[in-house]
Amino acid sequence: MHQAVFYRMKFIFSILWISLQFFGVLKAQQLTFDSANQSVSIQVDTSVRKLSWPEYHAYKFRDSFKIDSLKKLMYAPTEFTLPQKRVAVSPDPFNPFNHETYLRVAQGRFWFFGLSLFIILYFLYYRAVFVKQLELRFKSFIKKYYFEDLIREQKVSSIAGSIHAYIIGLLVFCQGVLLYIITSEYVQLNSLLTYILALVFVAAIFVVHYIFQFAFTSSLETAELWKRQIQRQINVNLVFSIVMLPVFVITYYNGSKLQEINLSLIVLSILILWIVARLVIQLLGLFQDNYRSFVSILYFCTLEAIPYFLLFKYIKSTL
Repeated sequence: MHQAVFYRMKFIFSILWISLQFFGVLKAQQLTFDSANQSVSIQVDTSVRKLSWPEYHAYKFRDSFKIDSLKKLMYAPTEFTLPQKRVAVSPDPFNPFNHETYLRVAQGRFWFFGLSLFIILYFLYYRAVFVKQLELRFKSFIKKYYFEDLIREQKVSSIAGSIHAYIIGLLVFCQGVLLYIITSEYVQLNSLLTYILALVFVAAIFVVHYIFQFAFTSSLETAELWKRQIQRQINVNLVFSIVMLPVFVITYYNGSKLQEINLSLIVLSILILWIVARLVIQLLGLFQDNYRSFVSILYFCTLEAIPYFLLFKYIKSTL
């Protein structure tokens, strides 16, 4: 009887222990399932959480200013990189995007057109304000007495007209210098900043050149000869600037269609012709003004012709 009671108690405790184990497993599975549902709901909430209107636009403006093209667009005109080697502008025969059916990115920039438009408006201003002076400058190539009238007009009135005419010629000449640089396969220098640097560099060279000329002629009491030669330079520069401005613009925006032509040599030839024509007009002016003395010839050869010949020799050595 004692054994029967013992077995019954053992059976009851076994049933209780198994029940506790079973309910413990169910409880653990329920907790795991709840925690999984809770984590999924948290992930879903964070992924689909919408920002309020002020937050959204604040992040949008901040991100666009940091990583979008706005900042690059603002700093692009001030960026300048000096190339270490030439970049070929000839088309790659294996590049499919060079085919006419594909859209190609042009090398032309709007700033060149804007600069050309500014020069045209500047010339129209000069033509409207200095009508008589402009007429005398053109007619001075035909008759000598028109040049004498121009010199007398400069003595009576101010020299503002000569300064404006000189600036117009300098602006177009520097356009040719930049066009020569671009067509010489330095396409990375195709920027307004490069043009400004070229303008400052060429203007500085001319200023130093004129200082030496003025010092030389003043020391030999031939300053009047220097003034007359400066006016002849301005006349030639003004005529060439009017003629070459459309040529430079057409060449700049159609260079990609003239791959078979050596544009750099053509532009360089135009610039050399510009300077040679100026020297020829100045040399003829010496004989027209009866400045045939040794001092006048020495001035022309030393301070007019020789510096340009040295420049031409340097350019030839770099080609």
